[in-house]
Amino acid sequence: MKTNFYAHNLRLISTYYSKAMISALLLFTLQGICLGQISSYTDVGISGDSVVAYGAISDDYSHGQHINTTTVTLSSPGGGSVQSSGGDSASSFISITEDGYYSANTSHDSWCPYTQATISPSGGSSNSTQVCVDTCTPCLTSRNNQEILCWAALATCESGIFGAYNTAVQNCDNQNYCKTNHADFNQQQCDQCKETALQIYVAAQGACATVFGACWATRPDCFDGIKKKGNCDICFNN
Repeated sequence: MKTNFYAHNLRLISTYYSKAMISALLLFTLQGICLGQISSYTDVGISGDSVVAYGAISDDYSHGQHINTTTVTLSSPGGGSVQSSGGDSASSFISITEDGYYSANTSHDSWCPYTQATISPSGGSSNSTQVCVDTCTPCLTSRNNQEILCWAALATCESGIFGAYNTAVQNCDNQNYCKTNHADFNQQQCDQCKETALQIYVAAQGACATVFGACWATRPDCFDGIKKKGNCDICFNN
């Protein structure tokens, strides 16, 4: 009788410990799922006069924890930094005020439903890019504006002298020596009048070209080996 009693208790104890071990193993396994590092990526690029960093979980994310917060920290070469947070992703931007490498770091905090605890950090990534203060674009803009002014000045000059030439030719035609039905008609004198008007027009064209050349020479030189684009490439005159 006692033997059956002990045997029964032994089976109960064995069953209890077996279930406890299975539960512990299951919890350990589920905890292990949450402890996996979340796949993440960070992009750093230039947008206008700012550096922009974007961080997010990867598309192949499949861990058991739930993302609480994604934080992106963007740092400038001189040590300044900005930080922003979001859900599965976040982005930060900082104005370009110096040359050098701008670096970004993405980190994630997550919630493990199996352990009811926050995991921080639970994954992340980093990236950097070389950036320069864009001195090329303002130079090219100034150069382009100067070219527009030069072409406009040339057009105005040539329009003015062409109008003056037409007026001079019409003045010749109004003279009696250019009227074929007039007694004072003189073809040679008429031709000489128009030839003089043409010579004045050609000389004026030369003056316009000289003014245009002087204006063109005042354009800023952007290809001086100093000015650079935002990505640090050398600036070229367009």
